[in-house]
Amino acid sequence: MKKSFTFDRIYALIALVLIGAMHLSAADRLLVIGDATWGKWSLDRTSVMLRDNGNENIFRYTGWLEADKEFKFLAQAQWDGIEYRNASDNPYDISRLAYSDKGSAPDYKFKVGESANYTITCDLGAMTVSVVKADYQQAPILHDVLYLVGSATPGEWALWQSLPIEQDASNPFRFSGTVSLKPGTFKIATNCYADYNEQKFFFRDPSDNGRISEDGTDDCQWTIDTASDYNVTVDLSASTISIEPVSEQPGTLGAYRSRSYDGNSVVITAENGTLTITPYNDYVVKVFPRANGDNTPERRSISVYAAPEGSFSVSEDDDNIVLRTSATAVTVSKADCRVSFSDMAGHTVLREKNGLDNSRSPRTASFEGMNDEAFYGGGYNGKRINHNGTSLVMNNRQTGGWDCDWDAPHNICIPFVVSTHGSFI
Repeated sequence: MKKSFTFDRIYALIALVLIGAMHLSAADRLLVIGDATWGKWSLDRTSVMLRDNGNENIFRYTGWLEADKEFKFLAQAQWDGIEYRNASDNPYDISRLAYSDKGSAPDYKFKVGESANYTITCDLGAMTVSVVKADYQQAPILHDVLYLVGSATPGEWALWQSLPIEQDASNPFRFSGTVSLKPGTFKIATNCYADYNEQKFFFRDPSDNGRISEDGTDDCQWTIDTASDYNVTVDLSASTISIEPVSEQPGTLGAYRSRSYDGNSVVITAENGTLTITPYNDYVVKVFPRANGDNTPERRSISVYAAPEGSFSVSEDDDNIVLRTSATAVTVSKADCRVSFSDMAGHTVLREKNGLDNSRSPRTASFEGMNDEAFYGGGYNGKRINHNGTSLVMNNRQTGGWDCDWDAPHNICIPFVVSTHGSFI
């Protein structure tokens, strides 16, 4: 691989990213607001809809709606922004959405004819909405997800970096998740996209660390003394919480086990997961690691429209698996499945340091320094010209605040970094 990465190629890649940005879905989040909901018209008490894993245009929320009262959908927790309103002037006609930016569509809202728990499904691609009575009707459901926020979490007190814990499929009042916590304190929020002003929190019961309370008089929080991964389970119906450290889990892929072919890719099976290597051309190679038990579907990139093409060969010896194109060699160590990239003269251009660590959230990847003098890129996450010795954090959440002093890990960032050594990731 040539050490020089021409500006022509850089500009071409940026152009592809910008073209892809035009195909972004209209919203990266969706919130339910209205006097039919538990939070009424409070922006800080909007109900968070969850995005479908397989279709980024689909959002769902299951919760209580009051009969004959209004609701609509917001793309941000603010007024006069992007909203999704009723396309019909009949509020009980719940079928079509109308896109509104700064009031560009009539403010028609939705209503249901019976108070009950409903599953709301919005498809922003088809601009449709459905509201169907949920199976569970024993008690009102208010929340589909909860968030841990505080100095014990990686994002500390930034709500947009709070740690989500997911709702149990069989019990709508039970939430759980494995999270990485550090010494400090935390409480439980109900909306990571809103502000603190009228946000609903759950606090530690001052008389029992294993119980939760909505009484925030003394802002009682849970204390973490030791940095570790914890299994956190909250039961809103029983007002209980459990915080248990988890046993150490393998973070890296581990030792090589076997390899196979999947179309234009080589799939390496390791003791703790798989590694899929796909050459897109002689210079561009996609590396996709997946931990055992991770069944999340891979999302197609919104900015990459190219299809894998070109030929490659695969060889192996006692220590390594090597995939070669006419310009690039990708070497996978059999000992730990760490990956390195080199040109055909054998000069190493990029090498993983610790590989992808799946053992905690957020997941991390690190690379060894290759005598690089400077690193450039990162989009809005940049904050500086040279990234040498720094970390880029990406939460895949829209947060706003586009100045260089803003610490939020924006989702509008390009995780593309070019080094003076000639490598790029």
